[in-house]
Amino acid sequence: MIDVGKLAAVLGSGVCSALPGLHAWSGCDTVSALASQGKIKALKLVQANDLYLQAFTDLGSSWNVPTDVFNSIQAFTCQLYARNTKIVGANSLRYHMFCAKKGQIESGQLPPCEDSLMQHTLRANYQAAIWRRSLENLPDVPAPSAGHGWELDDGGSLKIRWMAVYQLQMSS
Repeated sequence: MIDVGKLAAVLGSGVCSALPGLHAWSGCDTVSALASQGKIKALKLVQANDLYLQAFTDLGSSWNVPTDVFNSIQAFTCQLYARNTKIVGANSLRYHMFCAKKGQIESGQLPPCEDSLMQHTLRANYQAAIWRRSLENLPDVPAPSAGHGWELDDGGSLKIRWMAVYQLQMSS
């Protein structure tokens, strides 16, 4: 058995408040994980940086992802993929990593592009928001396809929305 009280005391209330957002974002039953990026690495990064800690504490507190929260999560993602980088934009880091390897890099070794990262963050935010409201009677929950990183296919089934910009360009 795991003594959850003792674990919470060791982690501290700040980290415990960030865990629902971090767990959803780093991969859970309803939100995919980023390739080759584990939960322990993500947790250590959050424990070492108050800005990231606050971003994951805020994730799921509302149904929308505020710009400052997404910007912090984007910087966090860059640190996750390249620990010592000063780059805070996912697209810029992808480009620099690709150039540094002269194109000899697997796509799973690159961070997601900013558009995909936003959709991933929207899905994690939605899941964390569900968890954060788990003790409410009859919480007002919007449809996951209403701008939360999922969409309905032609048959009405829920599917992941991987990118928004590409899909908008394709439909134009």
